[in-house]
Amino acid sequence: MYWDAVRLPAYLGDRVLAELGDDCGAVIRDPYAHVLYWLIRPGAADGWRFPDEAHVRILGKGSYVVVPPVGCDRSTVVYWARPIVNDRVLTCTWRLHTALRTVIRPRVER
Repeated sequence: MYWDAVRLPAYLGDRVLAELGDDCGAVIRDPYAHVLYWLIRPGAADGWRFPDEAHVRILGKGSYVVVPPVGCDRSTVVYWARPIVNDRVLTCTWRLHTALRTVIRPRVER
């Protein structure tokens, strides 16, 4: 399976997780780098733009993401914040983009 990833700082990522609820695919958490990664269809976020201060990064071809084993729990360095359930790995890009806009807008407008 091929995918791109959307990387967010954990303080925003946790709010996006809450915003998406059950409409979320698998999400990887790296507690040492304080980031979360959403896996999405390749190329689906190519036109996305967010303010630099939000630190949203789209990682495509040539990028590196550590992917934990399926069923990996919090006892490892990198783990699934949202595990793969029923073979659902990817998050709907439209829903993710909407959640990102909802979470980022209030922080940027301060």
